[in-house]
Amino acid sequence: MTALLAVIHIPESPIPVGHGLGKTLLSKLDLPGFVLFAPAAIMFLMGLEFGGREHPWNSAVVIGLLVGGIALFVIFLFWERRQGDEAMFPLALVRIREVWTSMLAGMLLIGGIVIVFAFYLPIYFQAVKGVSPLQSGLYVLPNILSSILMAVTAGVLGMLPPFFPSVACILLPTAGDDDPSCFDC
Repeated sequence: MTALLAVIHIPESPIPVGHGLGKTLLSKLDLPGFVLFAPAAIMFLMGLEFGGREHPWNSAVVIGLLVGGIALFVIFLFWERRQGDEAMFPLALVRIREVWTSMLAGMLLIGGIVIVFAFYLPIYFQAVKGVSPLQSGLYVLPNILSSILMAVTAGVLGMLPPFFPSVACILLPTAGDDDPSCFDC
């Protein structure tokens, strides 16, 4: 161990110990941006939740929450623009086509699939198939367990060198090519 430490060069700490890690960390976080964004999101979502349920859509509570949320979000965007690259969400990322298209695809495709399986599938089992809530939960359990298993598998594959998942993606579809029954469906 001592020989290993003698051979390895350990670089100096980028933050001197006496200068305070807390101050450096707090200066890198965009706390004012978070203080603007969190209430904006909460107000807007509360307005959407209260509208039509507890209060009519044209009530002062719902309109105030929606307008307040939108106004705080606009202030948040101005703040993020002012912060530049040090912002909580740098607006320069939105200009990169690969970033905004992948965000849009993730929101629409994956978000839609998760909502269908997590929310509408149990309702389908109860309303259409006429099963109890417990039995509906049991019917959805394989979906939940397989989602957890695939999330863990994706995390493990993400830690491997990049060519391992690529090889798996190439080899898995060819499994069973010599079995003629796999083309019967």
